[in-house]
Amino acid sequence: MKGKITKPQVGDVFVVQAQPNIFVYGKVIKKAEYAGSDIYISVLYEKATKGINSSLDLTECKLLIYQLSFTAHDWEDGSLMTVRNDPVAAEESSPFKDYFGHTFDYPERIAARVRSEMEYSSNVLSDLNAEPYTDFADEIAKANKKHAAEQAIVDEINAAIDPFRWSTYGRPAVLFNTDNPFRETVFEAIDREASGYDWTALAKVFIKERAPELKGKIKYDSEAGMFCVFGSKKALKEFAYAFRAFCEDESAMADLMSRAKFAGNNY
Repeated sequence: MKGKITKPQVGDVFVVQAQPNIFVYGKVIKKAEYAGSDIYISVLYEKATKGINSSLDLTECKLLIYQLSFTAHDWEDGSLMTVRNDPVAAEESSPFKDYFGHTFDYPERIAARVRSEMEYSSNVLSDLNAEPYTDFADEIAKANKKHAAEQAIVDEINAAIDPFRWSTYGRPAVLFNTDNPFRETVFEAIDREASGYDWTALAKVFIKERAPELKGKIKYDSEAGMFCVFGSKKALKEFAYAFRAFCEDESAMADLMSRAKFAGNNY
């Protein structure tokens, strides 16, 4: 789907394409944060139309699926398209009855779930004389197989870069929870507390001196309790493997720390 792309907001009414020219409607109910990315908790309504009806009244519509988790990427790639913004009603924001789990990178599985639910919800598709959809189970199985293969790659990377973590939720990122005492003593030796900002300072001088080919390819979004870098999957993978190997040598870490630009005083 193509349309004007804007950052999702609470109350945004959006459409999901269930079949060619058949659209289901949803709404962003809540904004949250997960692994450094904004997450948009949404519901889908038991309502479908031929073509997009941006003024469709949804006030009397039943909910088809409760609590789907999306990121802005789902709007950017055309999986979802906002048609307007409405206030969130109390019944929409009440405790969810079902949880479909994190769906961030798998819009094909969302579409399959939509078709599956619609098949069993008052024959919504048949009311529109749309093509009956009966192979959603196979489609979900294929999506799950794809997810399993992708997860195997993530698991392999995480095993190699532990205790850093490779995240594919929303934008790809490499994360490190600073509650983990990994190499904490190296930071403490120079009166730093190994915060996410301290790790960022080290990562910046590491790229400058040890991995200049990654300059400009790695971005930072750290907080006190979380070291977070993001970029393309290719650049992130190169950074993660190289930085983790570098951290095996505490003396090399201390050497780079002597030239790192740490922010403020730690204590």
